[in-house]
Amino acid sequence: MVLDQNSPQPAVYQFCIVRTISKVFSSKLTFEVDLGHQADDNTTYNGINNKTRQVCEINNQVDALNYLSALGWELVNVNYREFSGTTHNSPEYLLKRRV
Repeated sequence: MVLDQNSPQPAVYQFCIVRTISKVFSSKLTFEVDLGHQADDNTTYNGINNKTRQVCEINNQVDALNYLSALGWELVNVNYREFSGTTHNSPEYLLKRRV
C-alpha cells in the first residue's frame, strides 16, 4: 500500500478523556467518558469502547483508573479545571491506548 502526503496516516493511539463529577452531599463520584466522534462510528473499537464506558458504574477514582489500565489504557495527563479563579476538585484524566 502506498500512502501519499495527503493520505491520513493510520492511528497509532486511541485517546479518551474521563471526567469525574462530584455529587452534592454524597461521597460517590460519577464518571463521564469521552471517546471522541470517531469512536462512535468505528466498529473496530466498539467492543473495547463499550467496556471503557462501563467505568461510569465505578464509584471511586482509583478503581476507575485500575479498571481502565486493565483494558490497556495508559494515563497521559490529569487536568484540574478552574472556575472563577478556583481550581475545581473534579479532575479530567487523559488516557491513551495502542490500537
